[in-house]
Amino acid sequence: MKQTYLWGTLAGAFILIETLVGNQLDIFKDPSTKLYILIINLLTLGTGIYLALRDYKQRNNGHISFARCMFNGILISAMAAIVTAIGYIIYFNYINPEVKVTYMKEAETFFVKEKDSTATTIAQYKENFVVNYNDTVRTTQADRPRIEQMASDSAKVVQTKLDKAGQLFTFSGAVISFTGPLVLIGLLLSVIVASVIATRKQQ
Repeated sequence: MKQTYLWGTLAGAFILIETLVGNQLDIFKDPSTKLYILIINLLTLGTGIYLALRDYKQRNNGHISFARCMFNGILISAMAAIVTAIGYIIYFNYINPEVKVTYMKEAETFFVKEKDSTATTIAQYKENFVVNYNDTVRTTQADRPRIEQMASDSAKVVQTKLDKAGQLFTFSGAVISFTGPLVLIGLLLSVIVASVIATRKQQ
C-alpha cells in the first residue's frame, strides 16, 4: 500500500509542475493551448496508474485482480489530486501570491463586464448602476436609498461569483476542484489499465 501512495504522490507532483508551468506561460488563457496541458496531465496520471499497478503485480508474484487494479487506480488518483491541491495552495498563497491577486482582479473585471461593459470593478459597477438608473427612470432624492439598495443587491450577485472563483485558492476548494476530475479520469484509466494487466490468481 505504501508503494501505491508513493506513485500517487509522484503523479500529483508531476501534474502540479505541469500545471504551474502552464500557468507561468499563460497557456491556460488560450483554450487551444490549455488542451495540451490537460492532455499531458491525463498522460501523466495514466502513466502513474500503469506503473503503480505493474509494480504491485510484480511484487505480488505476477498477479493482480481487476478489483485491486480499480481500487489502487482510484487511490492513486485521489492521492495525486490531494498532492496537486496542496502544492497549488502553497504556490499561489505563499510562494507567488501576485498571480492570485492578478487572477482575482481579472475575474472581478470579467464578472462585472457581464453586467456593465463600462465598469471594471464592483465599486465602479455600483456607481454606474445608480447613475444609469437615474438617467433612464424619473427619480427623486427620496428614491436614492432604494436605488442604492438595488445597486448593492445587484453587486452582491457579482461578489458571490467572485467569491466562488476565489475558493480555488482555499484548501477545500482546491481539493474539490482537483479531486473530482482526477478521480473520475483515474477511474476510466484504471479500467483501461486493468483490462491489460489484470490476471486471475492460479489455484
